[in-house]
Amino acid sequence: MYKHFVEHYNDIFTFDESLLEALKGFIKPQGKAVDLGCGTGRLVSLLDELGMKSVGVDLDLDMIKKAQEDYPHLSFIHDSMVDFLDTHDTYDLITCFGNTIAHIDEPLLKQLLMRAKKVLKPQGYLLIQLLNYEKILKEKPKELKKITFKNGTFERFYTYHEKSITFTTKLTVDSIQSTGSTTLYPYTKTQLENILEALGFQFKFVTDFRSSALDEHAFHLSIIIQ
Repeated sequence: MYKHFVEHYNDIFTFDESLLEALKGFIKPQGKAVDLGCGTGRLVSLLDELGMKSVGVDLDLDMIKKAQEDYPHLSFIHDSMVDFLDTHDTYDLITCFGNTIAHIDEPLLKQLLMRAKKVLKPQGYLLIQLLNYEKILKEKPKELKKITFKNGTFERFYTYHEKSITFTTKLTVDSIQSTGSTTLYPYTKTQLENILEALGFQFKFVTDFRSSALDEHAFHLSIIIQ
């Protein structure tokens, strides 16, 4: 899915530098952090900058190669999120941003959360960021806003099914087009609440990690989990 635009990923999705301040309240200096679905490694670099020993994990090998190329001094591992948490250390902070959890079905999501609970240290945080699918499923847009960047455009299309969405992307660079598609599982706030409550988590929904409340009409949804 992501292979066809990994080299342009950082141009398409500009990094939110305000995360530096937003994440400070969740940082434990000299603690351990893992970013699940790390993509090109930018959040891992930020966590390292904030003083945490950090590792990035992604199932997409092309993303891992890009992250290793851009941040050779940091650690990146090609693995599934669930398998990684089953075989590795304990953490003060676990992050899962960029709509990553929407790429796994509900049984796998529950496995991921259960394993995260086992490896999360006391007073640690699990931070999840995804799209606000309550809003998306209500409005059912067929495509998202086109992104224009140097020498190209990036388009995103949705095809809706009963329990999933087919997510198709089209990249155009210097008039050359490439496409890819994958399945998304559109978890709503209500679904996530039920799952987290059943697993015994303490959690709070916010619009983003700079805010203290949730805007139900916002395009994004974030969860602070302990």
